[in-house]
Amino acid sequence: MENDPMVLAGARATIEPVTDLVRVVEGDVREIDDILDDRVMQMFLDWDRPMAVLLLSTHSMNDDEYFHYVIKRIRQAVPERSYLSLLQTTFDAIPPELLPAIHNLLAMTLPGHAIRTREEVAALLEGLVLVDPGLVWVPEWRPNGLDTACADQPSSSGSYGAVARIP
Repeated sequence: MENDPMVLAGARATIEPVTDLVRVVEGDVREIDDILDDRVMQMFLDWDRPMAVLLLSTHSMNDDEYFHYVIKRIRQAVPERSYLSLLQTTFDAIPPELLPAIHNLLAMTLPGHAIRTREEVAALLEGLVLVDPGLVWVPEWRPNGLDTACADQPSSSGSYGAVARIP
């Protein structure tokens, strides 16, 4: 699911001609009902088998109440035993004395960019069964020792990640 015209055009030109296992669908998670009702989504996905939903660009979801609604709709729509993966930007590791300047910079460069604390992300995942290691800094999610980026200081990734089973 994507809404950037350049990304859509590139994906349609390079992915769909190669495999019939992938479909590129135009949409925005901020319009979850339209996504779930999309004809291609309804026909292409097997709604009788567990699936995985990846919410990786959650910075655009700056309305927490609506974000809760998005997750609720996904939970209602997907089959039992499906999974939801979430990636969320945070400022939890930023020294408190730097936060005002960073918030000002963010407001000027990326207005509406949603930044959440660990507690706020945990609240979004309430009622779901977290897969080990749970809600952690992204480099801590099943590290294999091959990726050394942020290995010494996982909080420098600036993002939390989680995978949860939908009961």
